[in-house]
Amino acid sequence: ARVRWAVASTVGMLCSDLAPSIQDNHHQQVLQALQEMLGDANPRVRDRASQAMINFCEHARRENLKPHLNGIFTRLASILQNGPQGLLGHAIQSVGSVASLAGPEFKPFFETFIQAFKGML
Repeated sequence: ARVRWAVASTVGMLCSDLAPSIQDNHHQQVLQALQEMLGDANPRVRDRASQAMINFCEHARRENLKPHLNGIFTRLASILQNGPQGLLGHAIQSVGSVASLAGPEFKPFFETFIQAFKGML
């Protein structure tokens, strides 16, 4: 778990330090890795992956994210519905970052997240 946490942390830093090059040239590999880490069994890895997703979205283009939306939103919804309380802050921020970048592509996922957010109140 320590190595996976370090990988998620490094990916997040690279998404900031090498932006926008990493988002434009390596989006496929980065998004696949982040999706896997968002579904990791270790909560710390999922939390760090949520943070890395926020960093990725800051400089990404919608068309690069679009093919990955289902996997990303499925894993983020799982974190919100089943994850430990400590994961919720970054997961909520990550949903916001991805949804903002996705624009109208977020519509099919809206109901899932609004229900999760209502459940938190």
